[in-house]
Amino acid sequence: TAWSTGVQVSAVPTAVVPPAPVNVTNLVATPQTNAVLLGWTNPTTAFDEVMIVAKATTGFTTVPSGTTYTANANFTGAGTAFEGGKVVYRGTGTSMTVTGLTAGTTYFFRVFTRSGTAWSTGVQVSAVPTAVVPPTCSPDGKLIYKFWSNITLLNYDISDLTTDARYPNSPSAVDILTQFSTFSTVSFYGDRVLGYIVPQVTGNYTFAASGADDVQLFLSTDESAVNKRIICTIPDYTNIKTFTKYPSQKSAAISLTAGKFYYVELLHIQSEGEAHFDVYWQTPTNATLSPITSAFFSSKTCTPTTPLLLASAETPALNENIKEHHTYYELNTGSENNTLDNTPKPYKEEARSRYESSPAYSIFPNPTNDYFSIDFSATDSKAVEVSIISLLGKIIKTERFDTPSVVHRFEVSDLESGQYFVRIQLAGKMPVMKKLMIIR
Repeated sequence: TAWSTGVQVSAVPTAVVPPAPVNVTNLVATPQTNAVLLGWTNPTTAFDEVMIVAKATTGFTTVPSGTTYTANANFTGAGTAFEGGKVVYRGTGTSMTVTGLTAGTTYFFRVFTRSGTAWSTGVQVSAVPTAVVPPTCSPDGKLIYKFWSNITLLNYDISDLTTDARYPNSPSAVDILTQFSTFSTVSFYGDRVLGYIVPQVTGNYTFAASGADDVQLFLSTDESAVNKRIICTIPDYTNIKTFTKYPSQKSAAISLTAGKFYYVELLHIQSEGEAHFDVYWQTPTNATLSPITSAFFSSKTCTPTTPLLLASAETPALNENIKEHHTYYELNTGSENNTLDNTPKPYKEEARSRYESSPAYSIFPNPTNDYFSIDFSATDSKAVEVSIISLLGKIIKTERFDTPSVVHRFEVSDLESGQYFVRIQLAGKMPVMKKLMIIR
């Protein structure tokens, strides 16, 4: 029943130390614009998370401690500082993009894995993000074309267009040009071309214009219309592709810079007969007057604040009705087109003198639903031609009378409701335009 006095010893048990987790593999860094894309393969053994730290210029030498780190993929964001860098990722994924980096700077990225409280030694990679490349801005090959029908000619010059109540905000139609020329059989109209010229070679350029009737060509010193100035004018008319009839048809040499957008604008007025305008140029690499092709045209600039010249609120694009009489083309055939007519003709005076004032006509009933009549009692039985024209300039029907009766009836029951123009052309007289309203 007796016990010995005993022998005593002491000891301190050790903690369980988990093995260090395995690092990720296949770590790759791909430079991007002010960013780097990282990709890796996670360990096949158990782990709790991956943590990535980023640092500029130099790499990392220490291992994380604890788990109180905040990650932010933006290097300039609110990620936890780590050895002079930032924590940019925590998770179990296999890829991520670090943003907010400076182009041209070398960045080091170290990827750790954690199991419990133990961190791996980490693997490291570096990359240099690229700079932001501005978007390529090239001419779109278009010029904006605006058309005003039924211009009243008082001065037989551009002022008849610019003083019209509809100018410049309410054209009859709007379209796109891909060449700086038109040909038309429509009478009494004005038109305007506007856009940008974008030269591809720096140097001196000379512009030339031909047209019938009046033409004014403007060019700006930059992309702003505020700085436009007249560089070519045609006071009366020229034949097609005739550039030497008036000295003002040709500009002085103008220095342009390659790739720069220069605002360009053309105004044109037409009375009767065939109308046209053409704009050519001489370039630093071609001393021969040549058409300006669409490669040098643009309807907008690269400046985000510069609006499209074709506003969405404007009239829809010029349709086929008017294109039957209005052709956009590039002249390259016919020797007569190259004839140089150096003898100025007093066209406006001819136009005024060869037409006498027209008699008054009455159209009734107006509005109408199926027919209207015209009183020709003042024509003295002279030949007369009557045309019904749509608002967009399409000649819908024409009737000619060599010996018109006093009152003639015109059937319009086949026409849709809407507004039309009736053009009355008496031989030797100025044509008369009357509005006609068809209501059903």
